[in-house]
Amino acid sequence: MTPLPIAAGAVLGLLVSSWWWLLAAPFALGLLSTLVRSRRYVASLGHAERAEDLVVREGLWSRSTTVVPYGRLQHVTLTEGPIDSRFGLARLEIHTAASGTTTVPGLPVADARALRARLARRTGGRDEGL
Repeated sequence: MTPLPIAAGAVLGLLVSSWWWLLAAPFALGLLSTLVRSRRYVASLGHAERAEDLVVREGLWSRSTTVVPYGRLQHVTLTEGPIDSRFGLARLEIHTAASGTTTVPGLPVADARALRARLARRTGGRDEGL
Protein backbone atom coordinates (compact mmCIF):
# COMPACT_ATOMS: atom_id res chain seq x y z
CA MET A 1 0.00 0.00 0.00
CA THR A 2 3.00 2.31 0.39
CA PRO A 3 3.56 2.88 -3.36
CA LEU A 4 0.06 4.37 -3.75
CA PRO A 5 0.65 7.49 -1.57
CA ILE A 6 4.13 7.88 -3.08
CA ALA A 7 2.71 7.82 -6.62
CA ALA A 8 -0.20 10.11 -5.69
CA GLY A 9 2.12 12.65 -4.07
CA ALA A 10 4.49 12.54 -7.03
CA VAL A 11 1.72 13.02 -9.62
CA LEU A 12 0.06 15.82 -7.64
CA GLY A 13 3.46 17.38 -7.04
CA LEU A 14 4.12 17.49 -10.76
CA LEU A 15 0.63 18.60 -11.84
CA VAL A 16 -0.77 20.77 -9.04
CA SER A 17 1.78 22.12 -6.60
CA SER A 18 5.20 21.19 -5.31
CA TRP A 19 3.74 21.03 -1.77
CA TRP A 20 2.20 17.67 -2.65
CA TRP A 21 5.69 16.16 -2.55
CA LEU A 22 5.35 16.41 1.22
CA LEU A 23 2.65 13.72 0.97
CA ALA A 24 5.02 11.33 -0.77
CA ALA A 25 8.14 12.00 1.33
CA PRO A 26 7.23 10.16 4.58
CA PHE A 27 6.03 7.11 2.68
CA ALA A 28 9.14 7.05 0.50
CA LEU A 29 11.37 7.29 3.57
CA GLY A 30 9.39 4.52 5.27
CA LEU A 31 9.72 2.28 2.20
CA LEU A 32 13.47 2.95 1.99
CA SER A 33 13.88 2.22 5.71
CA THR A 34 11.97 -1.06 5.37
CA LEU A 35 14.13 -2.17 2.46
CA VAL A 36 17.35 -1.43 4.35
CA ARG A 37 16.13 -3.13 7.55
CA SER A 38 14.87 -6.22 5.71
CA ARG A 39 18.23 -6.73 4.01
CA ARG A 40 20.01 -6.46 7.35
CA TYR A 41 17.50 -8.84 8.98
CA VAL A 42 17.99 -11.47 6.28
CA ALA A 43 21.75 -11.16 6.70
CA SER A 44 21.35 -11.77 10.45
CA LEU A 45 19.62 -15.14 9.95
CA GLY A 46 21.62 -18.34 10.13
CA HIS A 47 21.81 -21.92 11.32
CA ALA A 48 24.55 -24.51 11.83
CA GLU A 49 24.32 -28.26 12.18
CA ARG A 50 26.80 -29.60 14.71
CA ALA A 51 27.47 -33.14 15.92
CA GLU A 52 24.98 -33.11 18.81
CA ASP A 53 22.78 -30.06 18.18
CA LEU A 54 21.41 -27.46 15.79
CA VAL A 55 22.27 -23.79 16.39
CA VAL A 56 19.85 -21.12 15.10
CA ARG A 57 20.62 -17.39 15.24
CA GLU A 58 18.46 -14.42 14.31
CA GLY A 59 17.69 -10.86 15.22
CA LEU A 60 18.32 -7.40 13.91
CA TRP A 61 18.37 -5.28 17.05
CA SER A 62 18.55 -7.93 19.72
CA ARG A 63 20.27 -11.07 18.54
CA SER A 64 19.32 -14.48 19.85
CA THR A 65 21.04 -17.81 19.51
CA THR A 66 19.09 -21.00 20.17
CA VAL A 67 20.76 -24.38 20.60
CA VAL A 68 18.48 -27.36 19.93
CA PRO A 69 19.93 -30.73 21.03
CA TYR A 70 18.92 -33.51 18.65
CA GLY A 71 17.81 -35.62 21.62
CA ARG A 72 15.15 -33.03 22.55
CA LEU A 73 13.72 -32.71 19.06
CA GLN A 74 10.15 -34.02 18.76
CA HIS A 75 9.15 -33.11 15.20
CA VAL A 76 9.92 -30.66 12.40
CA THR A 77 7.26 -28.83 10.39
CA LEU A 78 7.96 -27.38 6.94
CA THR A 79 5.76 -24.35 6.24
CA GLU A 80 5.33 -22.44 2.98
CA GLY A 81 3.02 -19.44 3.12
CA PRO A 82 1.77 -17.66 0.00
CA ILE A 83 4.53 -15.04 0.09
CA ASP A 84 7.17 -17.67 0.84
CA SER A 85 5.94 -19.78 -2.09
CA ARG A 86 6.09 -16.78 -4.43
CA PHE A 87 9.81 -16.43 -3.70
CA GLY A 88 10.61 -20.16 -3.45
CA LEU A 89 11.21 -20.05 0.31
CA ALA A 90 10.10 -22.15 3.25
CA ARG A 91 10.25 -22.02 7.03
CA LEU A 92 11.15 -24.89 9.35
CA GLU A 93 9.50 -25.03 12.75
CA ILE A 94 11.45 -27.26 15.12
CA HIS A 95 9.35 -28.49 18.04
CA THR A 96 11.29 -29.62 21.09
CA ALA A 97 10.45 -31.33 24.34
CA ALA A 98 11.64 -28.54 26.59
CA SER A 99 11.76 -25.13 24.96
CA GLY A 100 8.78 -25.19 22.63
CA THR A 101 9.33 -24.11 19.03
CA THR A 102 12.36 -22.73 17.21
CA THR A 103 11.96 -21.35 13.69
CA VAL A 104 14.47 -21.33 10.83
CA PRO A 105 12.95 -18.84 8.34
CA GLY A 106 13.84 -17.93 4.78
CA LEU A 107 15.32 -21.20 3.51
CA PRO A 108 15.07 -22.18 -0.14
CA VAL A 109 12.50 -24.99 -0.41
CA ALA A 110 15.04 -27.63 -1.48
CA ASP A 111 17.38 -26.71 1.41
CA ALA A 112 14.48 -26.77 3.89
CA ARG A 113 13.42 -30.24 2.75
CA ALA A 114 17.01 -31.51 2.93
CA LEU A 115 17.48 -30.05 6.43
CA ARG A 116 14.21 -31.62 7.58
CA ALA A 117 15.37 -35.02 6.24
CA ARG A 118 18.78 -34.69 7.94
CA LEU A 119 17.15 -33.75 11.25
CA ALA A 120 14.82 -36.74 10.98
CA ARG A 121 17.81 -39.04 10.39
CA ARG A 122 19.79 -37.58 13.28
CA THR A 123 16.95 -37.93 15.74
CA GLY A 124 16.11 -41.49 14.79
CA GLY A 125 16.52 -43.78 17.78
CA ARG A 126 17.43 -41.02 20.20
CA ASP A 127 14.91 -40.59 22.94
CA GLU A 128 17.04 -39.66 25.93
CA GLY A 129 15.55 -36.16 26.00
CA LEU A 130 11.92 -37.22 25.70
